[in-house]
Amino acid sequence: MNIIQIMKFLNLQKTNLLAGKKGRTNQALNATFIDAPDGYKWCKKGDFIITTGYPFVHNNWREGFVYLLKMLIKKECAGIGIKLGRFIPNIPREALEIADYNEFPIIALPNELSWSDILYPIIYQINRNHQSELESTHKVYERFHTHLKEGGDLYDLAKLLYSFQQVPVIIFLRNFNKLIYSHKSNLTKYEIENIISTLYIGRTKALQKIRWRNENITVRWIFNSEKLEGGIFLYGLESNTTTWQKAAIEQAAVIISLEVEHLKSFSTTFQRFRNEFLSDLLESRNIKKEALFRRAKKMDWELTNQYKVLLLDYEFVNQKEKKDAPVWEKQSFLLELIQHKIIPLFPDIIFGFDKNNYLTLLIADCNNIDYLLHELSKLAFRTEIINMLGGLGRLHSVDNLIVSYREASVSMRVAKLQHTRLNNSINYNRQKPFVKRFIDLDIERIVFSESPIKEIEYLSNEYFQVVKNYDNKRNSDLLLTLKVYFNCNGDLEKVAERLIVHKNTVRYRLKIIESLTNLDLKNLKDKLLLLMVLAIE
Repeated sequence: MNIIQIMKFLNLQKTNLLAGKKGRTNQALNATFIDAPDGYKWCKKGDFIITTGYPFVHNNWREGFVYLLKMLIKKECAGIGIKLGRFIPNIPREALEIADYNEFPIIALPNELSWSDILYPIIYQINRNHQSELESTHKVYERFHTHLKEGGDLYDLAKLLYSFQQVPVIIFLRNFNKLIYSHKSNLTKYEIENIISTLYIGRTKALQKIRWRNENITVRWIFNSEKLEGGIFLYGLESNTTTWQKAAIEQAAVIISLEVEHLKSFSTTFQRFRNEFLSDLLESRNIKKEALFRRAKKMDWELTNQYKVLLLDYEFVNQKEKKDAPVWEKQSFLLELIQHKIIPLFPDIIFGFDKNNYLTLLIADCNNIDYLLHELSKLAFRTEIINMLGGLGRLHSVDNLIVSYREASVSMRVAKLQHTRLNNSINYNRQKPFVKRFIDLDIERIVFSESPIKEIEYLSNEYFQVVKNYDNKRNSDLLLTLKVYFNCNGDLEKVAERLIVHKNTVRYRLKIIESLTNLDLKNLKDKLLLLMVLAIE
């Protein structure tokens, strides 16, 4: 019960609130009488104190009363009632100011009432309230136990919590992209993220009252392994919650935490199977498409015909010092975010970890790579990732992704080398993914390949097979012309002389080669690339 209710008792109708009016809603958990100068030592939080002021008669009563007031405020008592006139003529101004400032009610009690007339009704009512709260709290536990026994879902849970609070209930699971309403509400996921970024005060206060869009909202934040997993939003709850209402909120929070653990456990196990399938997909060549599509459906993945492979390596904050949560836990958290933050934006993406524990994404829609990298940078911030480096392969058939995987690996090695230089730059953003694209590489393809000879063979097939096909179809000498061109150090007259053709014919053949290979013989890197490939022809 609060101070207002105490003053409304029949026997206390002649009371007068002298100070601390803003504390009228302070909850009184007990009533006690002080008749000794050090009586405050036995007071507890929520006690309503009554006194005659007799303990201060033989001392400086003003100083004594002010000191008592300060001690009661420090103890977080609910307020004080005092009989004036017999031992203390009035309340000192300093005491009134302290009471107002600390919202601590000082009540003048009628002198004609006995202490039993005052204490008995207060304690009786407090005990009745305690009994009522115990009964209501017991009903809360029974209802939530029934919810668990019957296997109710989060929607049922929101409805159950509403039955106790009588205000709209919203359950938000941040990393699983779930938003459950007991009633229709305008509070969106985007707005909740804004609330978290602007009003969330951390784990210091699990139950937080906020003001949002001119509405009062009480939030019970949900945590797991020191991370914010979401919250229960009680939309429009204005008054202080009762003990049994708090119990209902806490019961709901426990059930939601269990659901988060269940979702995480299922997600981790399921992702392990997905990672195995992803490794098979990336490391095997010429698997029948029909078999791949059947296996993918078991993983809840709908494959398309072509993908680019994106490989990402990264480092967590404090990873080297091995502080905070273990790496595997942060990786699981990262996969959850990708599932629930990235996949809704890019539904065709396949993701997981490869055999080297690199984050691997198969991208079908190649027009939104920059947008995807932008969204990944947001996740890097959420998961405390720094130095996210990667490589992007080219588009290849789903049954031959080993090629795009190899290209992504080479590109990532280039990114790691160039990143060392970027790391020294003051303006470098360490949470923005730094990705090299295989399509932009030239001689780096050979230099950073695990097997340079094999890479040259790949390049030969890529650039010269089309030239060979042209020669075979038209009985021309494009490849021979290119070899002679390099042997003569690009001297067109010498090339024409050796081939016994006109110089313009040499020019014409070289232009055809540039057109077929998309390389420029005036570009030094392209020249060097062709020269290295010709070495095995």
